[in-house]
Amino acid sequence: MNTLSSLITVGLTVQDAERFKVFCQYYNQISYLLEAQVFERVRPGSFVVHLGTDGNIGRLELHPIIVFSRK
Repeated sequence: MNTLSSLITVGLTVQDAERFKVFCQYYNQISYLLEAQVFERVRPGSFVVHLGTDGNIGRLELHPIIVFSRK
């Protein structure tokens, strides 16, 4: 059994605390995106996450930027 042997205090601004709350709310979705390597697939570029009414990922729009180089 693991026990907590010490506590760590983290100081956050009110804005950062609100952002952390949102992160915690969507932790599972963010983990899924990381595991699916979505962030690497659109680098450089962007993506849009469409969430369903239940908060789960409904659809992803990937917008990669394709760069052509002339040699």
